[in-house]
Amino acid sequence: MDQCELKVFGIRHHGAGSASRLVEALQLFQPDTICIELPQESETLLGALSQIKFQPPIAFLFYNKKNPDHCFYLPMAIFSPEFQAIQYAISNHIQIIPIDLPAKNSLVYSNFKNNTETELNKEQRKITSDSLGYLARQQGFKDTERWWDKYIEQWSDHLVMFDIIQQLMTTLRSLSNELDDEETLIREQFMRQQIRQCISNGSKKIAVVCGAWHGPLLTLDRIQKKETKIKSLAAVDIHQCLIPWSYERLSNKKSYSAGIESPSWYDALFSNRTTAISTWLTQAARILRSHKMNVSPAEIIDAELLAINLSMIRGLAIAGIDELMEAAITCFGKGDDTRIQLLLNQVLNGNLTGKVEVNASSLPMVQDFFENLRSLKLQSYWASGNKEHLDLDLRKERHLQISRLLYKTLLLEIPWAKSREIDIKAQGNFHEFWSFNWNPELEIALIHAALIGNTVDDAVRNKVIDVLKSAHDISTVAGLLTHALKAGLNQIWPLLAERINLLSIEIEDIESLAGIIQPLISNIQYGDLHQMDTHVLIDIFNTILPRIILSFGDQCVFISDVKANTMLEILIMINVYFYNHDKEYNQLWQEEIYKIAYLEKVHPLIRGKCWNILLSEHNVSNDELIIEIQSQFLIQNEASKSAQWLEGFLFQSTAFYLLQDNIIQVLDEWLKQLEELEFKTTLPLLRRIFSQLPDSERIRIKTKISKQRNVQNINEIREYVDQERVNKLNLLYDSIVGISSSDSKTIFSSD
Repeated sequence: MDQCELKVFGIRHHGAGSASRLVEALQLFQPDTICIELPQESETLLGALSQIKFQPPIAFLFYNKKNPDHCFYLPMAIFSPEFQAIQYAISNHIQIIPIDLPAKNSLVYSNFKNNTETELNKEQRKITSDSLGYLARQQGFKDTERWWDKYIEQWSDHLVMFDIIQQLMTTLRSLSNELDDEETLIREQFMRQQIRQCISNGSKKIAVVCGAWHGPLLTLDRIQKKETKIKSLAAVDIHQCLIPWSYERLSNKKSYSAGIESPSWYDALFSNRTTAISTWLTQAARILRSHKMNVSPAEIIDAELLAINLSMIRGLAIAGIDELMEAAITCFGKGDDTRIQLLLNQVLNGNLTGKVEVNASSLPMVQDFFENLRSLKLQSYWASGNKEHLDLDLRKERHLQISRLLYKTLLLEIPWAKSREIDIKAQGNFHEFWSFNWNPELEIALIHAALIGNTVDDAVRNKVIDVLKSAHDISTVAGLLTHALKAGLNQIWPLLAERINLLSIEIEDIESLAGIIQPLISNIQYGDLHQMDTHVLIDIFNTILPRIILSFGDQCVFISDVKANTMLEILIMINVYFYNHDKEYNQLWQEEIYKIAYLEKVHPLIRGKCWNILLSEHNVSNDELIIEIQSQFLIQNEASKSAQWLEGFLFQSTAFYLLQDNIIQVLDEWLKQLEELEFKTTLPLLRRIFSQLPDSERIRIKTKISKQRNVQNINEIREYVDQERVNKLNLLYDSIVGISSSDSKTIFSSD
């Protein structure tokens, strides 16, 4: 062991300066083995990185096979020191060994119950909870990232930098008595054990790449010391895989403790330190221009000069993100940060998303899913910052297959694609419009699905069967039915139909039954678009429909206005179905409508609509309508109830039947006889009712009312006219204009 040379490179995760200096230090040190702080199972993933095509940022994902929600990610960008160490080892054919505690133990949270930090005082706990933050605060910095950037990331001498980091951490570990939480101490003990094994296997020059905090406890001196055996740890069966990551997720400090403020800046800094400022500001200007903000090349140059000058004033070797943002606000936003406030996340994050080639180690269903994406040319939609919308024409075979795959993802609870409402009149009902929102968490959702089937179709079938076993809500089953039909999964329709029939037997409430009727009607009407066999739908529909028809009237008796509006929607939905499909039960429905129309106990909103339907189907005459309206608009009736009857009658209809003179006269007389308080109470409802009519019909009604009132006024005037005075006025007119009585024309009359 004395003949072995070991050097610890303490790094900060995702530090661009650390990554650059690490590569330079490794080139100088020339190790034959690189030990890296990654779970022991990462060896498989490290091997995959040398064989598959990928583009960072990526992440190592470890999860419990039985419960994928128990998982953790280890993201890496091109500027992450660990990623650069891995790439250096692969390109130089150097052995690389993951030395951290296996994920199978880390994912058993009960393994780490002991609180070893109870022996520490308040100051020592500050060190163990956030060592870098503690150092930053000692220097007067409120932000750890700013302190690290100034004193570590911008260091020019790579060897000195790692030595200084090791010295700082050694001092802090000493101040905290080398204590920490139990998991950290066990991890460090395991890492020392793995390094000893490397030495035993013959490694002579070992580079240890780890978080700076662990460095002092992984030196050769500490490894040579004897220590007790690691306590027995419980384990779970785990799986690991490579998944794409994104800069947006890398910056999310809420969901990822090692998140950084501006991945786009670190990327520019790592790629080319000398041009990093101009590169970042140019990218920022490009984003602002895409949002219709005018940023000229001259303003980019001014912003770069300002950032450099600010860094010089503040004693920095190079401008940091603070200087860059201040320069962008001053030069691009004209000093007003509100102009670019909404775009700050895009500017800081960038929009880069990684890519990982699906390989033989991937789960079979995952392979099948990505093969579907490839064959349907959807790869670009399974990515962040790329295509977000897709318009499908279901008359095209490929578009139909895409639609089916997207509905399968909905059934698998992979929230990647969402169907959006479109204007059917403009697009035609054979169109579907989808929007997409990819994020790395979808990879976990995909893995969840992959655990229940070896193909997408198998997973969907097993998922639906599993949901059906515990489904007690008929609306849930209705949603499954709709998606399953549109996904083209014929084999599970009988199972869904059986469950719906079973649940519907237990349900008496019309609203609940209507929850399944609505998707059934929709799919029966448009089933041909998705090439469905609608016979199964019609069978289910014909089982439930008679129950709704026969109990509809009873459930509209003595109900609230809110309930009445719900029942009105159901009434219209069923009637539209019969209007478009002259099927059995239509006669039964018309008979029930007739009964409901005359039941005074039924809410007037429902009765009014029933009368409109009866007239449309010619099941009542105009004379019967006039009699009904006269009875509904008697002055002794409650005015609000009469108005609700009228609202139901005109709902989604024209005023055709109201244009009859005698009906208009009844309504006009009713309004004129209302007491002032009743009139004020009823007026808003009447305005709402008539506002839904076309302008032309409102004008015709107004004209008829005016005409009737004019005739009435003239007749009233006639009763009070003195005919003798009229005759005298005509004679006077004749004498004034000089005409004889034989040529006289009647100028004044009682009319």
